[in-house]
Amino acid sequence: MNMDTTQTAFDRALSLVEMPDVLASKPSIVQAINALLGHSATFQVQTAKNEDGFTVFVTIVDEQGLTRIVLPPKVTATIARQRQSLIDRSRRKPRPRLSREEREQQRIRDAKRILRQAKGK
Repeated sequence: MNMDTTQTAFDRALSLVEMPDVLASKPSIVQAINALLGHSATFQVQTAKNEDGFTVFVTIVDEQGLTRIVLPPKVTATIARQRQSLIDRSRRKPRPRLSREEREQQRIRDAKRILRQAKGK
């Protein structure tokens, strides 16, 4: 009976969660199904925070087997920065201008709403 007791890099990194100065979330499990391709995968995600930043542990189970990934603080910071950049850019898009008719209809709706509110007082 040969018991392999070697720790993988994932296991060593995951031991970070047990340290006293580390805050860690509970593992979350998400199942992603692509109905078009008939592909499904189960993801287990856990995040830990220490003085270096956020580390994310991802375990993926799919038809190819088990894959475990550690996203170090530099990578998670890059993901957060890219996400925020996309959010900021999406908020900067100008709203479509209303036509003269649409603006007039909006003024009429606003006036009716104000009158209803005034009658209610």
